[in-house]
Amino acid sequence: MKSIAGRLWQSILLATALAVASLGATSVHAAAGDVDTTFGGGKVLTDFGGFGNGRIDRLSAVAVDTQGRIVAVGSSQSSDFALGTVVALARYNSNGTLDTTFGSNGKVTSGFGFPIGANSEATAVAIDRDGRILVAGWTDGIANLCTNPPCDLNERFLIARYEVNGSLDTAFSGSGIATVSVGDLDRATAIGIDSVGRIVVGGITFGPPGYFEVVRLSPDGFEDYSFGDHGIVVTPLGDDVFNVSSLAIDTQDRVVVAGEILEDNQILFGLVRYKTDGSLDPSFDHDGIVFTDVAGQFVNEVCCVAIDQQGRVLAAGVSFDSNLGPFELALVRYNDDGSLDTSFGSGFGKVLDDALAGGNALVIDHLGRIVVAGSQGLARFNTDGSVDGSFGSSGLVRATLPGGVLAGLTALAIDNVGRLVAGGASMNIGTDSLDFTLIRYLSDDFAFSSVPTVFMAVNTSTVQTLTVNSLSKFDSTVNLFASGQPIDVAATLSPASITPLAGGAASADLSIQLGPSVTPGSFVLTVTGSAPAVQHSIPVNVYVYATSASIANVVGTMQTAGCIDKGIGGAMTSTLTAMQADVDAGRIDAARNTRSALLKQISAQSGKMIATSCTIDEVTVNPVAVLTTDLQLIQGL
Repeated sequence: MKSIAGRLWQSILLATALAVASLGATSVHAAAGDVDTTFGGGKVLTDFGGFGNGRIDRLSAVAVDTQGRIVAVGSSQSSDFALGTVVALARYNSNGTLDTTFGSNGKVTSGFGFPIGANSEATAVAIDRDGRILVAGWTDGIANLCTNPPCDLNERFLIARYEVNGSLDTAFSGSGIATVSVGDLDRATAIGIDSVGRIVVGGITFGPPGYFEVVRLSPDGFEDYSFGDHGIVVTPLGDDVFNVSSLAIDTQDRVVVAGEILEDNQILFGLVRYKTDGSLDPSFDHDGIVFTDVAGQFVNEVCCVAIDQQGRVLAAGVSFDSNLGPFELALVRYNDDGSLDTSFGSGFGKVLDDALAGGNALVIDHLGRIVVAGSQGLARFNTDGSVDGSFGSSGLVRATLPGGVLAGLTALAIDNVGRLVAGGASMNIGTDSLDFTLIRYLSDDFAFSSVPTVFMAVNTSTVQTLTVNSLSKFDSTVNLFASGQPIDVAATLSPASITPLAGGAASADLSIQLGPSVTPGSFVLTVTGSAPAVQHSIPVNVYVYATSASIANVVGTMQTAGCIDKGIGGAMTSTLTAMQADVDAGRIDAARNTRSALLKQISAQSGKMIATSCTIDEVTVNPVAVLTTDLQLIQGL
């Protein structure tokens, strides 16, 4: 675990640079990189309790839901270390106050460990389209798996799902939690949700040596047997794997996992891309695997990976020769085929910057700009890798905290209007304790302050309101237009020109019409505001639900084309009608059970009574894949 030790030592060396200082900019008008003082006065600290001095509440990850609420996850440990560590979650309103509709006054702690003194930690978070919260991490004991102590207390993957109100979702894996164990020590460090709701979790398993471990679960929390070996893929790399830090899922549902690889006594960036069945993707550097020595230094630790709108893979981390530094932020961008993107940075696909001294978290904003959070603050880069001088002071924002010492930023997310939400832990000097810490930063001169996520059924229409806020000295006409509509989708804005006065706002209506041929799934509309010398865009995520009626129509069409046996088709249509009646009556559990039964029936009849390839209206389709996807996207489930 050299990489973890390196990061801890790095944080200790940098802590002295994060002295108590004034929060926020001194300029009269807000600018990109300024602390947003409408968010808890500029900062929000959360203490999960416990007893005595020396409590440790460590924030690991943040995410923002479709209503703009911020979810932070991590771990909490009291000063009595013998009591172990528990998973900790908090949800905040957009103004920084704790959301009292979540858990106990906005906070949830879950002690999954057994016996007392076992440890459970959350290291990653994702929010599904229904607003449920998925956390990944690890635990060294699960009470409901241990009925006859002494029990196996090896660390294993922990995946838990919480309802919108903060309670465990017992429909997930039958209990609200799923665990996976391959080696003597398994730690999950990353989580994502693909286009059909399947849950992908990445981490490390130690034998020794270490290996990449990737698990895919069905939307209801069970191992997806169509991925790898019973839902699990284990990949040996180099001489050893020291850490797995991050994953990203592209538009084709391929999974890119990043970690630190030991090869010939050097620690390297290691990236692996998996196809949707869990096999290595040979279109990514010929074998699905890429190792990168960023700058010829001894240690190259990768913290995070993201995929931009062009499908390019971006990795961030730190590069250094010894624990005494100097530490440099390292950015590497790869083309879709795994080769270094020579249009990025110095022409070699790499950027090194000593201002931030390494990265811990990474996001790509709506304009393709790259924002990295590290121990000293935030840095923003343009799409070509050059420093964005319009952000903070020459592209850098120092993170400081009155009344305490910020122990570095470890998490980063972009909220619904483009503001940057950074998370970490701060030392309370009076109690010698660590607390969850959130700071929100402004991004641009004007911003879309209300960005809807739209949920629609096929062949319906909706109208959503978009609001543009002026964040600084801005007083000009903004011309609005939408792009990215798939076939049979119409999107218009009315009015198409608005004028948000300085410090004010203006609104327009976004109308979306889905035609009958739209495929259930999701797509992104890009709404752009263009003004003199300023242009900003925001994504409007549109989730297209199927209905039981629309699936029944698909079954009928396939049955007529000979893709489905008539007996099976008729029975499925009757079942879909009954399932719709359950949805309409609010019998959601019954409808979910019916869907599960249908999915099992389709899988059992694949290639038998239901074809895996069929031509309908001169188009070749896979009826099994179409029906499986549509069932997973039924409205209300």
